[in-house]
Amino acid sequence: MEAANLYDQWLARHADHHSRPEVEFDRAWANYLGGNEINAFLLFTNFVAQFPAHPLAPQAQYWVGDFYYRLGGTNNVNAEESYQKVYQNRPQSELSFQARMMAGRAAYARQSYRDAATYFTKLIEELIKSNPASPLLAEAYFALADTYVSNSEAGPGSTNALDNYDQAIVALVKIPREFPTNALAPLAWGQVGTYYSQLAGLTHDPRDYERAANAYTTALRHALADAPCRAIAEVGLARVLERQAEEARPADRSNLLNEALRHYVYVVEGKNLGEGEQTDPFWVKEAAVAAARLAEELQQWEVAARWYERLLTLLPPLRKKWELNLEKLGPLRAQIESVNN
Repeated sequence: MEAANLYDQWLARHADHHSRPEVEFDRAWANYLGGNEINAFLLFTNFVAQFPAHPLAPQAQYWVGDFYYRLGGTNNVNAEESYQKVYQNRPQSELSFQARMMAGRAAYARQSYRDAATYFTKLIEELIKSNPASPLLAEAYFALADTYVSNSEAGPGSTNALDNYDQAIVALVKIPREFPTNALAPLAWGQVGTYYSQLAGLTHDPRDYERAANAYTTALRHALADAPCRAIAEVGLARVLERQAEEARPADRSNLLNEALRHYVYVVEGKNLGEGEQTDPFWVKEAAVAAARLAEELQQWEVAARWYERLLTLLPPLRKKWELNLEKLGPLRAQIESVNN
C-alpha cells in the first residue's frame, strides 16, 4: 500500500495538475494490487464519473465490471451493465470486444441464456468483420456452444433441445477448422464428443455414439491436447463404449467393456501423459471409480479389488464405501485363489 499512499500525497499537493486523471487511475490500481479491493472499487467508480471521456475510462469501467463479476450472484446484473458501458458508444477495440464477451459471461452466470447467446453471436459477427484472426473468436464460439446446450438443459420450459445441440456442435467444429493452432481446438473436439454423447441420450441414435467416439478420439490424438484434455477424452470415450455395450451383441459386449476399462486405467495410471506432465486429480478419481465398478461388472475380482484399494487413498472421505466393496469381494477373490491352487 506504500505506492497508494504516495499517490494520495501527490494528489493532495497537485489537485489541479493536468496529470491528475492518470494519477487517479494509478492510485486505484495500486489499491487493487495492494489488496484493498473495496477502496479500488470506489476509486475506479469515481474515476469513471469524473473523467468519462478520458482514454483510461473504459479500462476503469471494465475493472468495475470484473469486480461485480467476481462477487457473483445477483451482482452479475451490475457486472453486465458495467461491461455494456465499455463497448457502447465507443470505437471498436480489443477491450470493447473483451467487454462484450464478459457481458455474455455475466448473462450466462445469471442463467439468462438467450441474452448470453445474443452477446456471443453479436461478438462473433463483429470479429468476423473486423478481426477474423482474433483468438477471442474461438472463445466466443466455445461460449456460444455452451450457452446453446445450457439453454437445452434449463428445464421443462426449454424448447428445441435437439436444434440447440446441433447448433452447439456447428459452433464448436469451427474452432479446430478456423483456428487449428489454438489451444481450444482439442478441447472443442472433446466437447463435441460430450455433446454427441448427450444428444444420443435424446435421439437414441447409435450413430451419435459413433460420432461422440470419433470426436473424443480426435481430441485424444490432437497434437495440442494437454493432460487434462486427454483425460477428459479418455474418460468420455470409455463412457461411450459402455453405452455402446448396452446395445451390443453378447459376443461384442465384453470386448467393448474391456476397451472401456482400458481407457479408464490409462487415466489412473498416467499412461496418457507426456514427458513432464502431471495427472489431473479430478479425472484420476473419476476414472478410478469407473474402473473399479466396471472391473467388478466384468467379474474381474482381483482387478476390482486393486482399484478399490487405490480409492482408499484417492478418495478417503468415501473410505467406508470402498472398504465395504472390498469386504464383498473377499469371498470371490478367495474362491478364485482356491481354484488356481
